[in-house]
Amino acid sequence: MRLRDKILRQIASSKLLAKYFLGTLNKEEQAEMQDWMADNGNKKLLDELGDEKNRAERNRIIDSINLDEEWRLFIKSMEIEKRAATKNLRIKIYSAVASVAAVFVLGLMMVFGPWDNPFSDNELLAEEININPGRTTAELILPDGEVINLEAIKNTVVEDDNIKISNNEGILLYEPQKIVPLDTVKNILRVPRGGEYQLVLEDSTVVWLNSESQLTYPRIFSADQRKVELIGEAYFDVKRDERRPFVVVSKSQQVTVLGTEFDISAYEQDDRIFTTLVEGKVKVEIEEGDGQVHTEFLEPNEQVVYDINSNDMKRDQVDPYEYSSWKDGRFVFNNEPLSSLMSKISRWYDIDYRFEEEGVGEIRFTGDLKRYSNLADFLKILEVEKSLKVVLEEEEQTLVISQQ
Repeated sequence: MRLRDKILRQIASSKLLAKYFLGTLNKEEQAEMQDWMADNGNKKLLDELGDEKNRAERNRIIDSINLDEEWRLFIKSMEIEKRAATKNLRIKIYSAVASVAAVFVLGLMMVFGPWDNPFSDNELLAEEININPGRTTAELILPDGEVINLEAIKNTVVEDDNIKISNNEGILLYEPQKIVPLDTVKNILRVPRGGEYQLVLEDSTVVWLNSESQLTYPRIFSADQRKVELIGEAYFDVKRDERRPFVVVSKSQQVTVLGTEFDISAYEQDDRIFTTLVEGKVKVEIEEGDGQVHTEFLEPNEQVVYDINSNDMKRDQVDPYEYSSWKDGRFVFNNEPLSSLMSKISRWYDIDYRFEEEGVGEIRFTGDLKRYSNLADFLKILEVEKSLKVVLEEEEQTLVISQQ
């Protein structure tokens, strides 16, 4: 069967296929995709669609699709629905119609390559927005106040009798020398908006620092404790050491471990601190206003959320991947408010945003997005799936998000 016939045969599964290639399948859709791929014919089709050797045939097929007509019919359907629907219901209707027509057309566009002005006068506003993702960039601040731009320097950064500090491919590595005397010198690794960096401490603990974050730490830990201070978000893979507990201080919270993997999000502007455990066991302590200490012990797949304003702690079962996927190059959202989602997006893409109407920030979003793709890919999904309009105010570098 020709590739064209195979594609036409799968139009009924267009939303699933488009979202698969866009990397935005939620858990339920991932399960559907697995069932769909259980058919050998479907699996073969998927392989052929992704095969670079079929590029010429794919381009020929796409050229034969009347995208302007597909989009015109879609818009016409939406105008009819908008006149009959309430504001809240309109979002659901828009998504339903989009899943049949627009998502398929947009999915083809993104999967099989760009072409000139496919939507004519009805082109998505997000098409005009070009914002690249963040990159590996950070500053190392030495005790004397010297600031070292790690993007500009490679290999050895500092070397003395106590420690060798090297920098290569986005990783800052601390290697103690053979004889290590007591060393109380502290360094600060600071990651700006639109950046990320990886740090290997002298005990071989690995730390991933997210955008707009900084970690303060000793070059060489003491004999009885390994203590660091975090502002922002970091993922820790702590080297186990029974003699020296590893302690992370964030605002009024202290997390103590012996050896484990966990994520902490404690941004200065946020009212809550999220501590999510992937492996092992951690102790979370909050110093309350009356001098008392509230303590929680986390097991894997558990999270403590500390509300700074109310001084409350809440422990829940969670999927830790939703909170740590950023270090693996993904953005995973599960029924998350757009206000929370855009806060994360804005840090990584170094872009401001605002909502034009009340309630827009409460719209929920579920998806699994590529962290290193252009922001326009995500904004197109918002416009199509959530009936939103996104405009970039270039002078202020601000995304303005409103209802259509």
